[in-house]
Amino acid sequence: IIGMTSGMSVVIAQHYGAGNRGLARRAIANGLYLILALTASVTAIGLLCCRQLFRLIRTPEELLDGAVLYAAILFGGTAASAFYNYEASVLRAFGSSLVPLLFLIIASLMNIALDLIFVMVMHMGIAGVAAATVLSQLVSAVLCLFYMRKRVPEIRMTHEDWTPSRALMAQHLKTGIPMAFFQSLLAVSFLILQSALNALGSSDMAAYTAASKMDALMYQILGAFGTAVSTFAAQNYGKGELGRIREGVRKSLQMTLAVSVALTAFVYLLGQWFMTLFIAPQESRILASGLRYIRTTSLFFGILGVNYVVRFALIG
Repeated sequence: IIGMTSGMSVVIAQHYGAGNRGLARRAIANGLYLILALTASVTAIGLLCCRQLFRLIRTPEELLDGAVLYAAILFGGTAASAFYNYEASVLRAFGSSLVPLLFLIIASLMNIALDLIFVMVMHMGIAGVAAATVLSQLVSAVLCLFYMRKRVPEIRMTHEDWTPSRALMAQHLKTGIPMAFFQSLLAVSFLILQSALNALGSSDMAAYTAASKMDALMYQILGAFGTAVSTFAAQNYGKGELGRIREGVRKSLQMTLAVSVALTAFVYLLGQWFMTLFIAPQESRILASGLRYIRTTSLFFGILGVNYVVRFALIG
């Protein structure tokens, strides 16, 4: 869903950059139709196949019920995540990335507060954690929608804008599917790795789970450069400013490589402190295993960062 919405923002940004506001609005409407279909599919498949999917990656039986309950609630709330990501992508296509970030920060703080209330006060356990995530995503989606209706006149739709267009849907799929595939490829590779680790025992699972949180944070930071350069390239491609695209890609590569070095340094200098947020300091074997994992992967952050920028710029 994240990949598809990012890809769709490219089409919207191209039409917006070319000065065709009407076509940009129609692209938004037709993208929404695709997101609705994708959301329905993910929700249905997730709810129907949740337990089988966890068994596929060899989840231990004692963890299965909790994992299924947590994932089922998240699958049930797929729409909240999908609509926030699509709204944020639309805003980025119009050159606004700060507003969706602010709403995401609000939702994240709300998620933490609801976690504490649902788990420590209402004793809802793993279901409370999942419910807090879905509710906070819903809040961010609603905030984005209200902001867009009030402050972004370019997306005030007319009746004609909602006319389905095969051509626009095809454009969305042309840019959305490659970005969705790229995002999914990373996620699927982690699932395959998780499947292998699940067979090794609980200590290795715990080490990987903690380390992967740090890994995911680093990937999100590097991925942000790719997302930014895709809409930047799309807008300037719509304007015919190819030289500006080349300059933007060069600057993005320089920033990405610098950030990659900084992230690797952070992992080596402060990785142990970060890991103790999820692992008790006395669990020395788990801590050492997790650190070994994250320090090894951090050496290749630069390759992933360049991959994000070049790939997403080409899609844009």
